[in-house]
Amino acid sequence: MQFDELYPSKFLRASDLNGAPITVTIGGVSRENVGGEPKVIIRFASGEKPLICNKTNGKTLAKLFGKDTADWIGKQIVLFPCEVDFKGDSVEAVRIRAARVAAKPAATEMNDEIGF
Repeated sequence: MQFDELYPSKFLRASDLNGAPITVTIGGVSRENVGGEPKVIIRFASGEKPLICNKTNGKTLAKLFGKDTADWIGKQIVLFPCEVDFKGDSVEAVRIRAARVAAKPAATEMNDEIGF
């Protein structure tokens, strides 16, 4: 039995990513009590486990999409596992970065300008 199976979580953990990044679409943002403390929860449109959004990830989202959390909904992001320092220990965490948007091919842009 895997260690994480001994302590299941309804929230996304770095180990759930199996060492690989995933691209998700933000479906909702809310504040909920988790373990008696208010936490920001990010839900995803495709049904992955929700993510407890710490301040580091919240700042990343605000930088990417603005400070109004309503503007985050529908945006694609990449979740990836990362080793971070937490109280002197190295622990695995989930971090967020922008999803890459496919650029239009140059020929198509040129044709658009010409009117084709």
